[in-house]
Amino acid sequence: YRAMWFAGRKHMRKTAGLKARIFFADMANGRESDPDYRTWRLLRYSLCLRPKDGEQLSDAQMAKCPLAPRRVHASGIAFHPYSATPGHFRDSLATLEQIVDDAEQAKRMKVGRGVYFTEQAFLTARGADAANLGAALGVTPANQAIYSNIAERIAYENKRVRTIAQYELYDEGRGFWDCGLLNADGTPKPAFAAYKVAIDVMKVDASNVK
Repeated sequence: YRAMWFAGRKHMRKTAGLKARIFFADMANGRESDPDYRTWRLLRYSLCLRPKDGEQLSDAQMAKCPLAPRRVHASGIAFHPYSATPGHFRDSLATLEQIVDDAEQAKRMKVGRGVYFTEQAFLTARGADAANLGAALGVTPANQAIYSNIAERIAYENKRVRTIAQYELYDEGRGFWDCGLLNADGTPKPAFAAYKVAIDVMKVDASNVK
């Protein structure tokens, strides 16, 4: 993946211009927030970091990684935090941030790169195979609306998160990857109205909310 990314960056900058914004990763979080889960291991390996603790790879593992790895000159990290709950969303973001922190400390990336959610949604698919595509478990359409606003609040409060892209607008319609704001026939789901104005109300104490 690392070699492919550097080759792709070289040719994209050649064809799109030196100022083209190129992200690293563009990966989904998978079903687990465990730093040793396979999707996180892929990201760590591609940054020449040990899968779990952020340190450099062992001598044997370094056989496939340069002794002095090139710094990844990316505009940011692209990420798809598909989740079953807002808590999973938050934990996935925290796991990603730890990897980015480790990469910055090891000088694998420039300090201060942002996180860009190039896909984000809560899955409402009813198909049994939906959980195999990177999302955990599907949620109800009503919870999709609630969870989306909570996730947007979590992202808003995190200064590292620069953008959120809702994917998709329409459900694909087979119950396989239905995470749109609209049903396949164009009728709105509860999340459609929620997405227009993101409001998340939290109880502060017995008499106050924010």
